Amino acid sequence: MAAGLAACAWIAAAPAWADESSRTRTFVQGLEAFDKAKTPAEFAHAAALFESLLADGYQNGAVLYNLGNAYMRAGQVARAIAAYRRAQRLRPRDPYLEYNLQSALATAPGHYPEAKPPWWKHVLFLHDSMSQEERQQAAVGCFALLFVLASLRLLAWRRTRMHPGLHGAMAVAAALLLVAGASAVLGYQEDVQAEYGVVLETTVARLGPGEDYKEAFVKALQEGAEFELVESRGDWVLARLPGVGEGWLLERNVLHY
Repeated sequence: MAAGLAACAWIAAAPAWADESSRTRTFVQGLEAFDKAKTPAEFAHAAALFESLLADGYQNGAVLYNLGNAYMRAGQVARAIAAYRRAQRLRPRDPYLEYNLQSALATAPGHYPEAKPPWWKHVLFLHDSMSQEERQQAAVGCFALLFVLASLRLLAWRRTRMHPGLHGAMAVAAALLLVAGASAVLGYQEDVQAEYGVVLETTVARLGPGEDYKEAFVKALQEGAEFELVESRGDWVLARLPGVGEGWLLERNVLHY
């Protein structure tokens, strides 16, 4: 009976192990292809191997980082920027990733200067150095700490004894919970709910979702121009470019990230 249950458990777990093993092999193949590549086409092949790992929604900072490197060497700077941006959400403190991202932005012909960070990022100064998962874990940890301290306070009140430092510890825990909670909520809005994109090739932004509308800007947008996606309508997306304005772009000329 026990052997039968173990066999059933192994069979149920087999697909997960198989998927992980397959991903590892593909990732190693991508690294090997990158190391051997000499031409843009060969680097693009390495990028395709990394892309295949992400086709089913799988997310991994190392894969995305190497994907960005492969696209960069393949001469596809906009795709490299998108990969680096996605990797940055998972690996916000990686100095090599930050350096490569800034190099890609400097290379992109359509890159606009980034908008000044909102005021709350100056208050929550650790916000950008944490992934969204870490922000949520910090908020849960602060809540647990406050709950434990509140329980101790209740116990001390019932015994008519109160440790002098308990009130101060609760105040600190409450403040930490407020900061961590605000960071988690704002991070969810910024990293999960909001959607961003990058222009893949020179394209004209329109005042409406159609070729018949007038141009939204004096000049066409070039590869590497980043935007926040406001709305999608058929084959068009409404893009908000920081410090520039809004315009409709053809879906085929942009990449979401």
